[in-house]
Amino acid sequence: MRRACIMPATGRVVSVDACHVAYGPPYTLATFSIHCKSSRHSKLVAQSQEEDNVQRDPKNIPKGTVLCTMCNTTIAEHLFNSHLCSKRHLSAISFHNSTASFSRVEVSGNEEGGLDFGIVDPGEHLATLPIEVKFTGTGDVSLVEIRLSSMTGSRKFKQDPHFTLPQWRGKLLHRDTHLLTLMFHPHNLLGRFEDGIELVFQDATLNQRFTAVRRVRAEVGSKHELASLAPVAPYVRPKPKRFRAHAGLVDGIQVPFVSCVKWAVKLPRSRVPEPIRKIFESGSPEAQALAVQKAYLPKDLNAQTYPGHWATLLHVEEVQMILDLSQYDMEKETLTASGPFYALKVPGLAEKRPSVILGDQIRVRQPGSKGHWWGGYVHKVELNQVLLRFHNNFKAFQGQLFEVSFSLSRTPLRRMHQALLITWKPERILFPNGEHIAGAHPPTADEIDGLTLYNRYMEGNPAQKLAVASILSQPPGSVPFVIFGPPGTGKTVVSVEAIRQILARDPKSRVLACAPSNSAADLLADRLRQQGLAPSEMLRLNAASRLVSTLPGTLKAYARISGDAFVIPPVEDLSKFRVVVATCISASLPYCLGVGQGHFSHIFIDEAGQALEPEAMIAIRTMASVHTNVVLSGDPQQLGPIVRSRVAAGLGLSTSYLDRLMSRDVYNLDTGKGITLGTYIEIPRAILSYPNEKFYQGELQIRADPKVINSEDKREASSPSFFNPHEVLVVKSYVQDLREDQRLRLDDTQIGIISPYNAQNAKIRAAINTVALKKSRPGVLKVGSVEEFQGQERRVIIISTVRSNSNFVNFDIKHSLGFVANPRRFNVAITRAQALLIIVGDPVVLSLDPMWREFLEFIHSSGGWRGKPKDWGSDDWAAHGPRDIARERRDDMKDAMDELTRRMQDIVIGKVSGEDGGGPSDGEEAAQEAPWREDE
Repeated sequence: MRRACIMPATGRVVSVDACHVAYGPPYTLATFSIHCKSSRHSKLVAQSQEEDNVQRDPKNIPKGTVLCTMCNTTIAEHLFNSHLCSKRHLSAISFHNSTASFSRVEVSGNEEGGLDFGIVDPGEHLATLPIEVKFTGTGDVSLVEIRLSSMTGSRKFKQDPHFTLPQWRGKLLHRDTHLLTLMFHPHNLLGRFEDGIELVFQDATLNQRFTAVRRVRAEVGSKHELASLAPVAPYVRPKPKRFRAHAGLVDGIQVPFVSCVKWAVKLPRSRVPEPIRKIFESGSPEAQALAVQKAYLPKDLNAQTYPGHWATLLHVEEVQMILDLSQYDMEKETLTASGPFYALKVPGLAEKRPSVILGDQIRVRQPGSKGHWWGGYVHKVELNQVLLRFHNNFKAFQGQLFEVSFSLSRTPLRRMHQALLITWKPERILFPNGEHIAGAHPPTADEIDGLTLYNRYMEGNPAQKLAVASILSQPPGSVPFVIFGPPGTGKTVVSVEAIRQILARDPKSRVLACAPSNSAADLLADRLRQQGLAPSEMLRLNAASRLVSTLPGTLKAYARISGDAFVIPPVEDLSKFRVVVATCISASLPYCLGVGQGHFSHIFIDEAGQALEPEAMIAIRTMASVHTNVVLSGDPQQLGPIVRSRVAAGLGLSTSYLDRLMSRDVYNLDTGKGITLGTYIEIPRAILSYPNEKFYQGELQIRADPKVINSEDKREASSPSFFNPHEVLVVKSYVQDLREDQRLRLDDTQIGIISPYNAQNAKIRAAINTVALKKSRPGVLKVGSVEEFQGQERRVIIISTVRSNSNFVNFDIKHSLGFVANPRRFNVAITRAQALLIIVGDPVVLSLDPMWREFLEFIHSSGGWRGKPKDWGSDDWAAHGPRDIARERRDDMKDAMDELTRRMQDIVIGKVSGEDGGGPSDGEEAAQEAPWREDE
């Protein structure tokens, strides 16, 4: 047949004979209308007709183009004939024609709500759902095919065993209602199951087919438990808050430890310069980054420009930290008197959102007041509240409301600035090059074989012995030595052995051992304890602001504690210890107490890839001399430092000192082994075979300990964090099975649960605390984010990925949240398990990321798959690539099903437009979800 289009110059309808197909009776495109009972289609049609009316005005159509009213787009004249043959144009014609037939058939359900089985008990064998098909028109129409959307397309997938399709096919009689039965089989699997059911009709009168699509869903679980996990209130995006000055502040009474320490060196104030702050009052992040770069950053980073470069980035980061912290400010809160203190409830305190520690200041004033603020210092941190001490003149009566503003703890930033202000500029430490390793060579075989190891398990591990021997063979004042390798490959073991060897070889040696977090520093100290260091030899130096309850009991004898607080020892006491273990931030305490540079012969920084470069410099620049050797251990493939500012991250603050060194020629993996680095220590378990190939080029060697190796998205109220009730119940079920299996004899300390979203972690904690135990086994089951697990391992790790709605995934990618399209976060998450890794997630969403798809294929081929079958062929990705697979999926899905996934598919293949689905305040939402760096 002939098709009609409007030429822009005249507005007249012109017939075109190209590539035509018989789709039905003749019609004029300029006057064609659609009659459809779907509200969504009606809106689209009305919108399309309104836009057509505007575009038919010749003044609105560019010269040299032709308006295709069917597709509602202008096409260059020389491409117009090709457009008429395009898939897009033919699909538009098919859709317009099919609606004429579809309007005569009514199918129960609608495109928005679909067909819903509701909540099905996992113990049920079968659930049924009726589908009504009614023919309201005239003519000869038959139902010829019923299929699942997951079964359509060019690829052949394994049929979902959960849904059984209706069997009836036949001719529809006028005004008759045909009742079809769709069946769902839970198979005792918890979770949400979704698909699409497609009913294909044949219109014999028009000689064409048309399809009705309905989404079908079922939830399997306990109605009571799902109700308890439902949102407490609909999510309402909180209004964004902006920086506000705290003029007229009345200071409160500080915690005693703040004033009792006698410092030999004072911390600098290092406030953010006002011109830098003003840059961030307006403009896009790109414009802000350009302004900072042009005005404050040097063209070249060298020993002379080094301090100013990093100080500027710290200022940029502080601006964002203040803004992010302000998102937790509260408008109308009460204070409860408790002796000399006032108690303030802080939602999210247990999850460090906001992060509040002893000695922090929280400011209050009456709502709407323009008067002064009262600054109260935090004297005690409890589960969901803090105890504040205000000025003696402060009074609050029962029920009185206050505005609450959280104040950023600047001590860590000030310690980093202090390190940068030290004038020592060691080229061998900051910018090592070939001149600094001239004449260096790896240790000889005799040097390696001559080691008498403290850790006997290292005897059969040549790579570990080489790394230890390399550290010992370095002369004083060498370039930093890097122990580089993935998790669980013995980096900390090598550091501990090297420290013990150093102490034994030189009675005058002193070691400062650091890590970015308290948990990593505790692990390092405990390993040294296990290797024989006595409390008289080693000090676990803790910040006075740290809660004593967070220190492992095995290290209490190595710390200085008075009552319920840590004490910082005087300089003469601290100087007596041969080993001092601290966080990177607290590593400045010896310098501030008066310990001289060069006091420590060696500085070790474990998990160095997690530390900001200025953070790593605290120990090095304050304590190192020309003779001090530095040893770093870490993995650049794992998560880097926590940086809240996108601008600061983009300008280099997210690149760790370890990462920067590894990019230099002297740390070449082929030529630097045994001289500047020890790399790829043997891997302890076969569970890491996938990340071995993916991230470490297959160089990891399997070396296992048999004793170990054989063993839907919602938000609520004002919280922007996501949670998935179905995954909570699945995780709970796994925890219960693990706890009750007497063969495993696992205690809770051997199980870890990882999820990227705070709300999900909170829901999981609440759920697993209700699980009744057949036999009590002491310990705390840790539930946390990826950052909280970096550097740690558990025999069993359960990962809840949460995401089952592709509409939100681009938000996560933009703000580096979640697991999708974030290789480092993915790598850390899947490498925490020693014996068993359990992943709870939606394969449809996860598989759209190429890396997750490969890992899911690895799981499936290894026999570890359970639940919904995978919806891709084993060779599809390798044969067609991500672009073709994503394009096929788009083409295969129908109407609403297509719209649901298109945004995410475009994200994954790098074709996202400027829209992010988050709106103007998505940055504030991301700020509340992102982790906070440890303060001390």
